[in-house]
Amino acid sequence: MRASQRTPVPVDFTGRRDNTALEPTAPTSTRRPVGRIARSAVPWLAMTYDELRALPLDPRMAFVLSRVDGRSNVEIILDLTSLPADETLDVLDRLVELGAIELHDPDRLPRHRR
Repeated sequence: MRASQRTPVPVDFTGRRDNTALEPTAPTSTRRPVGRIARSAVPWLAMTYDELRALPLDPRMAFVLSRVDGRSNVEIILDLTSLPADETLDVLDRLVELGAIELHDPDRLPRHRR
């Protein structure tokens, strides 16, 4: 799937541009667009474990997915994986495209999820 066909993920949930959510612009067109995923967003699993097993996940994607707990935001996941930030963000973007995870606004999480 070409980058132009991907479903966009919100930069942030308030409509403001958050400088902490932006990645530097890449000189090549193979990197994802700048600011596609807010670092404050909280990824949640959107599938059962059986459904996840049926997805075409490579080891890197499975590793990043293993860090999704419904409480940690993207910034924390970037720290936990120790992978380059752009690589981890690309994996999270792909997991959203596959429907494996959903990104949620941390200010709108139910109290028991915080």
